[in-house]
Amino acid sequence: MKASKRLQPVVKVTDRREKDAAAALGKVQQELENNRQRLVELKSYRLEYASHLSQSQPGQFSGSKLKDYQSFLNNLDRAIEQQKQVIVKFEQDYERKKRQWLTARNRKKAVNSLLDKHILAEEKQQERKIQSEVDDRFSTQMAKKRDS
Repeated sequence: MKASKRLQPVVKVTDRREKDAAAALGKVQQELENNRQRLVELKSYRLEYASHLSQSQPGQFSGSKLKDYQSFLNNLDRAIEQQKQVIVKFEQDYERKKRQWLTARNRKKAVNSLLDKHILAEEKQQERKIQSEVDDRFSTQMAKKRDS
């Protein structure tokens, strides 16, 4: 069996692994972007509420309502910090998935390069075989002409 044929299963495996790694990278990248957008929304929401509080008239809020408002803003602050931590984890996951994809892509390139070399060598071998057969036929024809 030709080397190029023996490499076909390896080519399929490396191709599938590279595609799987690319899909995983794309998925985590989308999750990262979604979480970044959530952070922007939380910050905007917090800014809106803080602005509303700062623009209120003195005495507009009772003591308990003011305390509830402050508590709500503190909860938003905690949610923002938690979202930042989530983003850090997704960024780390993204970098890990990116390295995995790059490794898979490089392996695929290496296997494809090896396959190309084998195909080229096999083509050259086939050309030499054909040329040898042509040369043999020509020699045989020349010998027959000399004999006749």
